Amino acid sequence: MRFKPNYFQASKPVTPFKWVMDNCTVLVATKEQRDFIDSPNGQKLMDQLFDSQNKDQYIKVARQIEEQMESLASDYNLSLGYQ
Repeated sequence: MRFKPNYFQASKPVTPFKWVMDNCTVLVATKEQRDFIDSPNGQKLMDQLFDSQNKDQYIKVARQIEEQMESLASDYNLSLGYQ
């Protein structure tokens, strides 16, 4: 038997927005980043991210989180990151 993705589930088309919503992760590499995510402001942004009703709102909030996380990662360099 060959392994197939979604072997036990019916195949459904997946939009990129749905895939991102289902698989969203936030890389936390420094203590400052963790403190931000645990802070009330960080939790507010994460709640807004997961409560997004459309792609534009999701991307707007995701960029805010990304900018904040990058600013807190000044001492940490990702070996597989991009600029």
